[in-house]
Amino acid sequence: ERTNLVGDEGWVKERIAVYKEAGVRTLSLMPVGDVARIVDKVREWAA
Repeated sequence: ERTNLVGDEGWVKERIAVYKEAGVRTLSLMPVGDVARIVDKVREWAA
């Protein structure tokens, strides 16, 4: 839970917001499935 973002979209989006608020500026992604779609979503959530 501290280093992995595995869960439903709402939970992952919430955790990204918490990391962003804490000053995290870089995420390392290892998406499974439709990589382009997942990366696009994460970019949107982190914006």
